[in-house]
Amino acid sequence: MKIEIIRKLDILIDLQSEDNIYQITLLKSIKQDLINEWNASDNYAQQIREVLDMDNTYDLLNNIKIR
Repeated sequence: MKIEIIRKLDILIDLQSEDNIYQITLLKSIKQDLINEWNASDNYAQQIREVLDMDNTYDLLNNIKIR
């Protein structure tokens, strides 16, 4: 989904005439803001995964046997 959004923004940027400096700048800014936000979100999720040791926790939970 993220890649599709970036591709669509790239298409919009490419379709702009060189006279539309404001629109090109705005679209590039939106694209960069989205990329920055997604990277920050991914980094945060990775930190949580590491702190909680989620992979190991899920493995342990999957191996619980209730009698």
